[in-house]
Amino acid sequence: MTQDPVEPGYIAAPMRFELQTHALPRTRLGAYFEFRPLLDATSDRVINNPSNRDGKELEIGASVAGASCGDRWYGDIRAGWKVLDYTFSGNFAGDLGASGPAVTATGMAQLSDTSSLGARAEFESLAWDDTRANDQDRLEGSLDPRAMRFELTLEYTYWYRGTYGIRVGIGAGLQQRRPIFADETTGFGHFGFAIISRF
Repeated sequence: MTQDPVEPGYIAAPMRFELQTHALPRTRLGAYFEFRPLLDATSDRVINNPSNRDGKELEIGASVAGASCGDRWYGDIRAGWKVLDYTFSGNFAGDLGASGPAVTATGMAQLSDTSSLGARAEFESLAWDDTRANDQDRLEGSLDPRAMRFELTLEYTYWYRGTYGIRVGIGAGLQQRRPIFADETTGFGHFGFAIISRF
């Protein structure tokens, strides 16, 4: 999320809980709960009158996953409801919140015994509500827009001797404007590289 110039950093504790069951052959059903409470704001002596953030983020939903015979193809879909609930104290005090659906779809193809190709698509559509003091004067546009976000990522993984792997990923997406300081509709891209192991 875009950092407000009058807001110092904050400490959060993300956690995730998930239950799964193999209800059908080669199919897995599940439910998940993600919770990210904001524990404390960090100090910043440069900001004379800071705006400190408190609150939480959460998402609750269900998932379904399946694989083909031989495990050559794999797919996973997760759909849930996301909630952002912040309260600011000090400068620009007030509440900022958002809620809406969030969906992630993942697919993977096993190209050979040593390599695989995967794709992941993420989509969310959050309705925002900003009641912070004086935000109407310092922000451009609506204080309660619906902002959609879409991201697509492609990943290639190569395994060496079945234990050590190299994963390369590339992705791009679009984020619509949110009622946050200096935020605007923008496209973005990312590149990732990882060395992984399994035992």
